[in-house]
Amino acid sequence: MQQLQRVAAAGQVVLDTGQHQGAAQSLGNAQQLRAAQPKQTQDAPIQGLRVGVYLLSIRGDLVFTSFDTDSAEQFNQFATRQAGRYVSRCQIPADFFNEGQYVLGINASSYRIKRYFQDEHALTFSIDSMGAPGKQWTEVRLGTIRPRLNWKIEEQA
Repeated sequence: MQQLQRVAAAGQVVLDTGQHQGAAQSLGNAQQLRAAQPKQTQDAPIQGLRVGVYLLSIRGDLVFTSFDTDSAEQFNQFATRQAGRYVSRCQIPADFFNEGQYVLGINASSYRIKRYFQDEHALTFSIDSMGAPGKQWTEVRLGTIRPRLNWKIEEQA
């Protein structure tokens, strides 16, 4: 008999610190988050299941939410998940965060039908701005995120 283990139990979130040397030294090069193994299993297929992450600043300001079925292709492919083991991964790129503390929550649910798993405080981490984009400026960078954007400067004749 196949059993579907809760997707969030095996779900992983990777925080990629890449070339940004100061990005959360406590995370090292990458931090994988694994929720505690839930004890319940499901034998039947699950329709509309999605695994999500919720990122908040330590003050509770929502930075973003994302789900493993946000793309139309994956939404269609996994509209019904048959019994089995699934691993959902997402990668948050290096140089995405501004300095500060953040809280990452995860869940697995069928929207407005059933919540299978939720951990609102699965991971708390700090970001150090050393080596961050724009660090050569002495001013404090405003905003929750501090992405390294690909700017192009062209001299006009």
